Amino acid sequence: FAPQGQNWSLAPMIPQALAARGFRPLAEILRAQLRFAGLLRIDHILGFERAFWVPGDGPGAYVAMPKPALLAVARIEAARAGAVIVGEDLGVIPEGLRADLAASGILGCRLAMFDPCPEDWPEAVMASFGTHDLPPFAGWRQGTDIDWHARLGHVAPGRLAELRRGRADAVADLARRAGGEDVEALHGYLAATPARLVALQIEDLLGRTDQANLPGTVDTHPNWRRRIGPGSARLAQEPMLSRAAAAMRRSGRQGAGAVPTGPLKKGADPPANACRATVTIPVSASAGGSLRLPGQGTSQVTSGGNAMAKGKPEDDRIQEAAYHIWNREGRPEGKAEEHWFRAIEELQRATETGMPARAKPARKKTTAKPKKD
Repeated sequence: FAPQGQNWSLAPMIPQALAARGFRPLAEILRAQLRFAGLLRIDHILGFERAFWVPGDGPGAYVAMPKPALLAVARIEAARAGAVIVGEDLGVIPEGLRADLAASGILGCRLAMFDPCPEDWPEAVMASFGTHDLPPFAGWRQGTDIDWHARLGHVAPGRLAELRRGRADAVADLARRAGGEDVEALHGYLAATPARLVALQIEDLLGRTDQANLPGTVDTHPNWRRRIGPGSARLAQEPMLSRAAAAMRRSGRQGAGAVPTGPLKKGADPPANACRATVTIPVSASAGGSLRLPGQGTSQVTSGGNAMAKGKPEDDRIQEAAYHIWNREGRPEGKAEEHWFRAIEELQRATETGMPARAKPARKKTTAKPKKD
């Protein structure tokens, strides 16, 4: 994404301070976002495990983060809001992170731009062509991102011919696998993957060539400043949007609004087509209805779109703590904020001790009976 590296110029969260506050800062951030969305994609979720800090002009180093507790807080807040969380697990990621995300019910990401074998993708992911940090489909085919990197000196001039040949080969290969060169063939290709969700980028629907953000740039590329085209009122009338929806339907996918939103019965699995619910981003405002945590003995977290990954909380002590806290407290509507944050503070203690925060059973009172003569 950025061969020269990136400096985000952001102040990182100090892990010790985060734990000392019961992980409240993260919970508040997630809660604020989930007020407005039924699906939240966390960019660079690698930061739940480690973050690269650069002190001043120093060389920098990775700082470990309390991953189990952060994942548990994300799981609780997703359940609290009835939302689905997707973690961007692309690029250089530590071994085991994807398995940890899946165990937490957080969906991963897979990109058709880079992965030529979508039939091998796991189900618990969101499929898309690219991301906001990559060129849209039309721009990728034309190599506009290569032109930008060349213009900004990110690649040596001697490598440009090689990069363009490689891109031409990749474009031809994807067209062969998708059965066509146009964006409709791409959308049908994505819809046929095993992924539980499919994200269709608005730039692809409108045929745009410029990417929203070029990593590693600040003022040398118009990041997040280009107008995308029609307003939201006109967007629903765009013919390409209707054609994309038709491609999803032909593949057996249906939007979250067509999926039942009631809670699952104990031990029940969602309908097969519901597990393949489709999300268009940012066209769709929400991924589905209310989320429920099934009763004791089951471990699936599901939404109205039945999109959350299946996880086994007992596989991780902190995840087990989150599961038992949620089961004990129930849904927190109508309860004071402080009451719910006390549950999150239990995760802090669970992190420190390595033991799950279970509800202690009440002890039975006993009275000594006098002995009979």
